[in-house]
Amino acid sequence: MIVQSGMDFDDGLSVEDIRRRLGVMMAIVWRYWPAGLAAAIIVASAFGWFMFSQPVMHTAVTTILAQSPLEKILVEASPAGTPVQVEENQLKNHLSVMESRAFRLRFAESFNAEEQARIQAPFLGEEDVPTAAEIAANAVSVSRERGREFFTITAQHPDPEVALMLANRFVSEYQRMIQDEVMSARNRAMLYLRERAEELADEIKQLEDERRKYRLEYNLISVEENQGVLAERLKRINLALSEVRLQRLGLENAIKQAEADLAANPLPFDNPSLATFGNNQTMRQELERLKNERDLLAQQFGPNHPKMKEAERNIQGMENILKSGFKLALEDLKTKLKLARESEEQLTQELNTVFAESLELDRMAGGFKRLGDELAAKQQAQADLLQRISRIDLNAQAPVDALKVVDSAYLQHGNALRMIMAVGGILVLGVGSFIGVPLVIYTLTDRVTGSMDLESTFKLDTLGVIPRLRSTPVVDRPHIVRDNVDLEHVENFLAIAAQLDISSSVPYPKRIVITSTVPGEGKSMVASNLASTFTRYGRKTVLVDFDFRRPVQQDLHDIPDDRGFLAWAAADCPMGEDLLEPGGP
Repeated sequence: MIVQSGMDFDDGLSVEDIRRRLGVMMAIVWRYWPAGLAAAIIVASAFGWFMFSQPVMHTAVTTILAQSPLEKILVEASPAGTPVQVEENQLKNHLSVMESRAFRLRFAESFNAEEQARIQAPFLGEEDVPTAAEIAANAVSVSRERGREFFTITAQHPDPEVALMLANRFVSEYQRMIQDEVMSARNRAMLYLRERAEELADEIKQLEDERRKYRLEYNLISVEENQGVLAERLKRINLALSEVRLQRLGLENAIKQAEADLAANPLPFDNPSLATFGNNQTMRQELERLKNERDLLAQQFGPNHPKMKEAERNIQGMENILKSGFKLALEDLKTKLKLARESEEQLTQELNTVFAESLELDRMAGGFKRLGDELAAKQQAQADLLQRISRIDLNAQAPVDALKVVDSAYLQHGNALRMIMAVGGILVLGVGSFIGVPLVIYTLTDRVTGSMDLESTFKLDTLGVIPRLRSTPVVDRPHIVRDNVDLEHVENFLAIAAQLDISSSVPYPKRIVITSTVPGEGKSMVASNLASTFTRYGRKTVLVDFDFRRPVQQDLHDIPDDRGFLAWAAADCPMGEDLLEPGGP
């Protein structure tokens, strides 16, 4: 039978456990209190001597505000303001300059001989007297809270007046250095901007000369006006060319129709182009009159009558005249066609010439426009430079306010606080030494670190050692032997069970009690694995959990809450035959 008592290894510390541990600690302190008292006296005395042997340092504090970063002299401010990161970098630059060796050297050199003597006076009794420059440089510290523009300057010195002087001199010297740098930057900026403005003026004059030369060379009034003139010419030529082409096509059709009509009839009165030429229409009327007279004469005379013959001769003569008129009309159409073709060719040549001039103007316009754009850009840059020069001239007349003193140097009353801190340190170190030294002594002298310490301290034999199961999951630890989780750990439990059989003279059935005074030492884990070990050896084993507050074995082995020792005790401890059998109560 394996009986487990005490608390489960998963339980936390209860109030009683805490009180018990405190009692053990106080017992250890009481056991070694002479050593603790001696250590407390030594440590507290040493700390007190160190604190009170230091000279009293007076602290002077002043605050300044950074207002105008130097970079804004030559850089235009954006409408959205200075970015936060840029402003933070500028403030860091101020802090770096104030902490730099070059400025600390300048600050130390700003004191005259009398001021240097006052700075060194409290330190003249030392073996290695520091110089006034070293004292001044090391006495001042600068701090700034991130995200704010305030700088706090702190100066410490045994003489309060000297501390105030150091703080004020540090601020004034840094302001003077900033003013010198600002004025120097303004002068350099003014010189650079004026030189650049003169260079731009020369470049603008050169571009204007190039534009005039360009206009004279290509006979340009302006690109827009020349392009307008050419466009108007192209429009007129296109219109005239269209009219001539239509006229040519009409003449070609008229000639073709006239030749066909003349071939079919020597007197084609149905052709309007031929019939309306010259006096053909009048002669046609005359021919009709002659024919009418001939018809009247034919009613009175015969065909051989002289009047009839004369009428025929008149009709024949008029027809010959009309035939000549129709031929002249055809020749006139051909002459007009020739003129139309010549006009079309001339207009086409003129159109090509004007179009070529337009292309050449477009080519020239690119260079002319490039000169114009470059000239406009130079003029805009010149205007901006002149505006910035004017602004710098105006700023040069204003005082430099890169840094503003918010609080003049004042003494910070910290001696009382220093005294409180010293007394508090003495008490803390004394109490800590009085308690800590006994615990350290106990740890170094009476600590059980191995099986040999157990045997020598308690005069008992060690049956076996179970190492820490850090690499084994928590859920597997109670069932290492049952589930063969780790063969090395299984061998440890088998060895313990074997030692129990060998070293114990008590015959079976044996009763094994597993207990401890401290929670969390693995009682449930050891009991469960030992029970599995004896079962593996063929022994009937009963595992009883006597932890009345929180039985854990039921959870480890999935036993219902209505079974187990507590349920059996609550039922007035019935003694049935199945008490120790599987499936029993």
